[in-house]
Amino acid sequence: MRAMLKAAVLSVLTLSVPAQAAPATIGALDKALAAAFRDANIPGGAVAIVERGQIVFAKGYGFADVAKKIPATPDTLFRAGSISKSFTSIAVMTGVERGVLSLDDRLAVDLPDVKIFNPWESMAPLRIADLLEHSTGWPDAPLRLYGIDAKGWPLKRSVELASAHFVSRWQPGLFGVYNNAGPVVAAYALEKRSGEDFAAYMRERVLRPMGMLTADFRALTPSPQIVAKSYGPDGSETPHLNPVLWPAASLTTNVKELAQLVRLYLARGTVDGKTILSPASVERIEHSETTLASRAGLDNGYGLGNVALSDSGTAFRGHNGSIDSFTSVYGYSRKEDAGYVLLANGGDGVNYGTAISELIQGYLAHGRKTDLPPAYRVADPVLASYAGFYRAVTPPSNFLRPFVEVLSGVTRVSAGHGRLTIGSDIYVPTGPRTFRRLDRDDANVAFAEQDGRMYKLGYLNAQVKVPLWWLVSVFVVVGLLAIGLLVSLAMIPVWIVAAIRRRFALRGTLLLPALPFASLIAMAATLGAPILAFNVYGAGPALATLGHANVYTVSAFVCSLLFPTFAIAGLWFAVRSDDMWRIVRIYVGAVSVALLTASIYAASIGWIGARIWAM
Repeated sequence: MRAMLKAAVLSVLTLSVPAQAAPATIGALDKALAAAFRDANIPGGAVAIVERGQIVFAKGYGFADVAKKIPATPDTLFRAGSISKSFTSIAVMTGVERGVLSLDDRLAVDLPDVKIFNPWESMAPLRIADLLEHSTGWPDAPLRLYGIDAKGWPLKRSVELASAHFVSRWQPGLFGVYNNAGPVVAAYALEKRSGEDFAAYMRERVLRPMGMLTADFRALTPSPQIVAKSYGPDGSETPHLNPVLWPAASLTTNVKELAQLVRLYLARGTVDGKTILSPASVERIEHSETTLASRAGLDNGYGLGNVALSDSGTAFRGHNGSIDSFTSVYGYSRKEDAGYVLLANGGDGVNYGTAISELIQGYLAHGRKTDLPPAYRVADPVLASYAGFYRAVTPPSNFLRPFVEVLSGVTRVSAGHGRLTIGSDIYVPTGPRTFRRLDRDDANVAFAEQDGRMYKLGYLNAQVKVPLWWLVSVFVVVGLLAIGLLVSLAMIPVWIVAAIRRRFALRGTLLLPALPFASLIAMAATLGAPILAFNVYGAGPALATLGHANVYTVSAFVCSLLFPTFAIAGLWFAVRSDDMWRIVRIYVGAVSVALLTASIYAASIGWIGARIWAM
């Protein structure tokens, strides 16, 4: 549930996996995985490998319970987090095939007891497909929901608690942005229309027919298998929390049973002779249809609980997950007729784009590298229309907005020689508006115009092209803030000496620059407090922590008030203090104006007087 949210918080960091030779045999892969689990400080984990439709390797590494020294095995149960969304989507598609509901069902008409706010309802109604493809435009679930233990809650209660945030921020069906509540509402629609409890429906119509005999969204009785414990960055045990949005996050399973999902996708809906879905439904699951990106040709992104995973090389599809301190990922490649499952209970965790998954994908792809020539020609004037600078416009929530919109920076796109350069990477066309990075099998970027604005579109994000004046304005503000920080750091020794010699009375010249410095520190602390919580607790526990008033959230709240206060004071004294050195007044005034500009932006997104626990 939390893996993609964590990725957004840390979007300013780029995963970098050192190049390594792909293992050529299962034995070599086993040794490499054991070392990779140790290097990632993972207490315990498990791996399953599927080739040609069969599980050819399944093994546990480390401990399911560190204190009791209980080893992790292929039968150890782990929490799979957001991989639950894959199963919820499959359950919905079984309902579609049975005629219970349709992906085109309108929430306002067919689910009237769910309170939504969609200003575009007459022209772009919310549909079931939007819920599963994350194209509702809703902000993600508020942090306070992550700290609630919802053991035994009926699905309706979960939906009602989250419904205050079912507000479309832009036209539904425009952008795909990860949202944990959408699949939960889809599950509720299935429950209402089928007349069956969703957990029971999932158990009897999906999990058990797939051969997943111990997997469950709600374990009603103790399982004979060992249930792993999860551990935070400091090695302490992370408490088990029953999520409010449980159809999106609460699956418990082991690698052998989760590998049945990989086998089902590879066999186009059938596993061990039992047909769960038709091939057409599997194809629909693997493709997006509701977003601007899909209409531009990028339909291989986030479908129905199923997304393109590979950072580079052979195309794998699947999903990742995170809950408590558990992490998970599964992936499969139709081209290689193979796939894998990874489950872990702490440390750096498992995910796509990490050393552990890259080892497995390299093995399954037989070390094949992608370097295909461009297969499509786009006219130079069209390419030139895509060139420019782009900024992010689709943060999952106000909590993540400064991290996504500000800290992720601006992306430069340039055109030439029949291709695009995005940042420092070369992209070649796969269609008139779609492009793939040179080291990828498939397209991962599209461009489209909407309401007179050009957008750069990814699977679950969008950026808009910005005019030159906007870019210059941002650079001026950022430049002034950088100057303020550098000058303030240089002034620290002077302030210390002045304090020792009691020289602060020197016309206030030494003390005045301390005001923008104090504002800068308060601004950094406002953003730094939640980041520190992630570093201390890890992703899952940090989200639960930030959903309450505590030292992290209260510190952010206080500092978010102090940073504009100090900026106002700095500007006031810079204007009013005629007896101070002019150069000091100009410096303090300019930096204070930059800080006030940042304050206005922060206020517009709810980060002045930031009550993070309510975001």
